Amino acid sequence: MRATKRFAFTPRDDIDFRGGRDTGIGYIMTSSFLRHAAVITSVLAVGGCWSTPEPVDLLSLEFGQPADEVLDQEHDQIIAMTDTLQAAGTLNLLVRQSDRFTFAGVPLIYKDDPDYLENPDIMFLFYSETVMEEIAQRIASGLGGASFSIKARPEQPVSFAERLKTLGALDALIGIAVTYHDEEFLAQIDTNLSERFGQGTPIEHIDDGTFWKDGGRYIMFAAEYGILGIYPDAQAWNGCLYAGPIGVVDVGGCDREGHAAEWPTNMRKRPDL
Repeated sequence: MRATKRFAFTPRDDIDFRGGRDTGIGYIMTSSFLRHAAVITSVLAVGGCWSTPEPVDLLSLEFGQPADEVLDQEHDQIIAMTDTLQAAGTLNLLVRQSDRFTFAGVPLIYKDDPDYLENPDIMFLFYSETVMEEIAQRIASGLGGASFSIKARPEQPVSFAERLKTLGALDALIGIAVTYHDEEFLAQIDTNLSERFGQGTPIEHIDDGTFWKDGGRYIMFAAEYGILGIYPDAQAWNGCLYAGPIGVVDVGGCDREGHAAEWPTNMRKRPDL
């Protein structure tokens, strides 16, 4: 089953799209329309050097890394955005086009075609008080539905560190969210994660979902929805971990009523730097 909804609109440099339905805590929907918009809007990285940087397995990255250590300004096409469906509570750098990212050794393959809607979404998540305050205000005012905002690109190329600072985010990675519906990719991911980390723990509130605790991080996999996530255990609240589209995952003794009572202030925590 693919929970993908298409949107049609005229791209602009600064988009604030609101709509959809309010699901309270978790969402099951993808934002593939952002890839189409990204051809025209908010590309942070610019061409100029055609040498390919080193490939990056997303599982090899460490939390707290600055964006300029993770992304390549001259090679990766990136847009800065917020998305309450895929990664609420953070300022996100979304990969529009790249040929060097893998997950557990399995390539995330992009087709260089703006009309092709099955490319992967790779989001790098960065903490932002501004984003957290905006979400709290929306909920307090009774606004439902999803909120997307693609940030206008700077007039001159700047580092990712400077860009995040301008947008009110900390330059320290606190999560990775991937959506990709390719069946061969998902089958190989299932095999590779199981071989590397063992059987894993079922995600109780969805079908065909598994998570693994690996050191100081949680790895989430929901094959039915094409969703993968990597989150630090420091982002969990009393055994509850918000994992984007698959909602709040019980990673050990989750008090769901208590978690809901504190929502959304416990959606994301400021990392210790």
